[in-house]
Amino acid sequence: MVTSILPLRLENVTVEKKGIKLIDGLNYEFPSKGITFIIGGNGAGKTTLLRLIHQLEQPSIGKIIYNCPMDQIKFHSAFVFQSPILLYRSVYENLKLPLKQNNIAIGEIQKSIEITAKKFKIDHLLQLQAHDLSGGQKQKVAIARAWIAKPQLLSLDEPCANLDAKSVMAIEKMILEISQHIKIIMTSHDIRQAKRLADHILLLDKGKQIAAASKNVFFRDHKTLLAHNLINGDIIC
Repeated sequence: MVTSILPLRLENVTVEKKGIKLIDGLNYEFPSKGITFIIGGNGAGKTTLLRLIHQLEQPSIGKIIYNCPMDQIKFHSAFVFQSPILLYRSVYENLKLPLKQNNIAIGEIQKSIEITAKKFKIDHLLQLQAHDLSGGQKQKVAIARAWIAKPQLLSLDEPCANLDAKSVMAIEKMILEISQHIKIIMTSHDIRQAKRLADHILLLDKGKQIAAASKNVFFRDHKTLLAHNLINGDIIC
């Protein structure tokens, strides 16, 4: 049985580049279940934080602590970038990749792909070239590819950026479905989306933690001016 990699804790994490602190003394423990939204404006440190979580960057100061050795994280987590990185191959081959990397038996690979494609309503796309898809379709394929390897943690960086309303609805439905089974950490500028999806919210500004609470507490008891303005639509993050 695989030990849970969660909880995930940040201890005094700072990232500094060229004298600028992208993350500034962050202390936070991510809840082990549900959807945590990281919100804030451009330059708040949202994407940098996701990259730290997935070992794509290292902190200048501080520690990122999982409930397992760090060399095991990559086997039990997945990261979907804002602009999906897909193979120049069919959707089927894209879904096949993580299964091959995990040494899944050939007979099981096809079955897993069929189940996943049907689950996320992309079975009609399987034989199409991934790079010929629309933006919304690419994002759905990228999330399905991340899901198919059954990670314990999935991070999504602005998954609905630049998508039309219909695509946003489809992606949000996928996210809610996935969150019933695995932990999701998600960045967004969209406070309305946070209201629809989030269980917990972490608000950053210039790399600093401004507020952190469950969704209900955050929207009811926002104590900082930035959080107050954000919730009331006085600023756009």
